[in-house]
Amino acid sequence: MKDKAENRFRLLLLLIRAKNYISSNYIALRKRVVVFFIFIVLSSSFWLYTALDDTYVAENKYPVEFSNLPKNKILAGEPPKKITLRVRGNGYTILNNKINPPLLEINVDDFSLGSQTIDSLSLFLISRHAKEIFAAELSKKNNYPLEILSTSPDTILFNFTKTKTKKVPVRVKFSHKENLFARQYIQNGEITSVPDSILVIGPSTIIDTISWVNTEDFNITELKDTMSKKTKLKLIPEVHFSVDKAKITIPVDKFTESFFEIPLLTKHTPDSISLKPFPRSVKVNYKVSLSNYNDVSETDFRPYIDYIDASQVDTSNSKIKVYIDSVPGIIYSYSIYPPQVDFLIELNNAKDRFNRRDR
Repeated sequence: MKDKAENRFRLLLLLIRAKNYISSNYIALRKRVVVFFIFIVLSSSFWLYTALDDTYVAENKYPVEFSNLPKNKILAGEPPKKITLRVRGNGYTILNNKINPPLLEINVDDFSLGSQTIDSLSLFLISRHAKEIFAAELSKKNNYPLEILSTSPDTILFNFTKTKTKKVPVRVKFSHKENLFARQYIQNGEITSVPDSILVIGPSTIIDTISWVNTEDFNITELKDTMSKKTKLKLIPEVHFSVDKAKITIPVDKFTESFFEIPLLTKHTPDSISLKPFPRSVKVNYKVSLSNYNDVSETDFRPYIDYIDASQVDTSNSKIKVYIDSVPGIIYSYSIYPPQVDFLIELNNAKDRFNRRDR
């Protein structure tokens, strides 16, 4: 126990002396540490500079973009988006390409293509024959020459399909059509699109299934005035559009409510029968925009009852439905009151049968 206590005392004494030494020589020690680290950084930089100046061989993956593909043909599937090149060059360029590989813009016209005929639906590009083209593109991007030793994949295949063109209408799509208009406002006319139809071009198997093209979803609500807006058309995979945008116009106006008291007509009544409704007239309530209010008249509505309904009604229920066969196109909505009426069927005198006219 005595030895352990002595050892602890000696260790504590040593720590105190070390603390006092560091405290009294802190500035000098700090300078030495800074100098040491600067020396390490300079040494590492010199070593790295010397090492990267040497010539190396390495494999890098480079993003590629193809241009000038054969016209009047549509690619079925995607060509590779990256190509692996085994290159020889200085360490600086190879390391930079590892960290930030440049995009290789490949002009297909510069290559030797196989199976390139008017009716061909597949082409192949022999990439190993194009080392000089790849090397020139890389050297231009890096401002330093690189030698291409090998390429992967060795062959790049382009599959095409025959194209078809079709004219289809543009259809406006709304996310929340129920909240499109503000309170007391309605649509005043047709929603129009300019253009109202476009050409779609693509594989016939896809084009044959397309009946229209949708706009991207409209996320608008509470309209109080006519709106015109350009919007993108919703893309369809593997299909090209003649235009990619359309100008949509939604006519908006404030509406008012009104009504007419209109006599009921009858239909399909035989000459020997008189069909009499009770009441003889109904109230037609309707909504119309303020700008069209004066264009609506009583003669625009034709409410009626049908003898076919009356002949099939159960005797315990003498009411039949009221229909309307003529409503102006400018009317937003309407309702009939009462929606059903009582009726009476009477036989006409023989003399009246020839003079009676159905209404």
